[in-house]
Amino acid sequence: MTEKGEFSLLLRFVLLLLVQLTGTTQQALAQPLRSYAPRSWVLVWKDGGRVSDSTFGWIREHTATSQAIYVLDAGTLQVHAYHPVERRLLWSAGRKGSGPGEFLAPVDIASTSSGAVVLDPANGRVSEYGLHGNHIRDYAHPLYSRAKALCVMSDGSLVLHTTQRDAFLVRMSRAGRILRKWPFPWNVSDPDNPMLTNAVTLRGLPDHSCHFATTFGFGLIHVDTSNRLRTTKLVEQYPTPTFITRRGSNGLPGLYLEKGTNASLGGSHWRDTLGVIAMSAQGKLVGLDLYEKSTGRYLSSWLLPPDDRFAVSGRLLVGLSSSGITQSIRVWADSSDTLAVLRAMGIRKRPTTRPDSAKKSGRTRTTIPTPPAGTPARPPAPARAPLPANR
Repeated sequence: MTEKGEFSLLLRFVLLLLVQLTGTTQQALAQPLRSYAPRSWVLVWKDGGRVSDSTFGWIREHTATSQAIYVLDAGTLQVHAYHPVERRLLWSAGRKGSGPGEFLAPVDIASTSSGAVVLDPANGRVSEYGLHGNHIRDYAHPLYSRAKALCVMSDGSLVLHTTQRDAFLVRMSRAGRILRKWPFPWNVSDPDNPMLTNAVTLRGLPDHSCHFATTFGFGLIHVDTSNRLRTTKLVEQYPTPTFITRRGSNGLPGLYLEKGTNASLGGSHWRDTLGVIAMSAQGKLVGLDLYEKSTGRYLSSWLLPPDDRFAVSGRLLVGLSSSGITQSIRVWADSSDTLAVLRAMGIRKRPTTRPDSAKKSGRTRTTIPTPPAGTPARPPAPARAPLPANR
């Protein structure tokens, strides 16, 4: 074969390889980031939500277990506990002040095996409550005044997320003994920027690990009782955000997001699963991303009803809706599981509001967000068995 023929053959081989690589790349780019498990949510019960309601002032956070739904109300400076299936208020506790069990500016709440603990940086302490609303005791420490979020481990120790540069996470006993400190586990351009290194707690019953998701998309952080820290990636990678300093409506200078998006808005953990309420890199709510707790491996995603934040309680999804004018707690069940949930609650009729129902006269329509482009269509909800007749 001549030199010219060899060159022509080599050129054709290179061109064919480029075409194959380009096709493979385009096919990979066309793959959706998330796979959506079929979910159709039914509203089971709610409290609040009307302008005339005086139930809540400003719901700061909430967490849910099989025993109770705990709501931290930073407006009324109280903790409210609801029975998750009997839809009744179990107790309310707290008031303004610095005395035992009183609050000034609470920011976070976490479940324990026997109640809940509330983080109040303005008072520089954590307050513990029992299952029946009894105030157990207050734990004071200077680090509590720098904390933004907390998590409770199965051995009773706390993991705090703080604003200190060398103490992004701090594990400490309730008596105040520091067990371990960790800096922010990723390299950032401005480590002194508290917004850039912000994280949210994935709430749930205490186990041997605490789990956090970074607000601006670096990843998931896991800390265990052996003081080991590991990080895992989110299913979607996000560009590093940039911030600018400008004066706010109060006339004071502050840091504001210039470019980027909030990747994680909160979440829960239950059994062997982590759930992160996620935004896309384009700033759209995409649902609840599910990860394997032990490895951080992405599993699938759920579309969510129209609430702001969610916690998982057994077979129920507990949503917090805050419009600035109205506040409400709403409890949802999957349509395939609704009958079992309703029977457990002693309810013999269907709920009057469904997220996927058509608009009817005198009824507010509630819609589930449409999945992002490229997401497989959700199959129809399974047919429901007839309800038993009223006794």
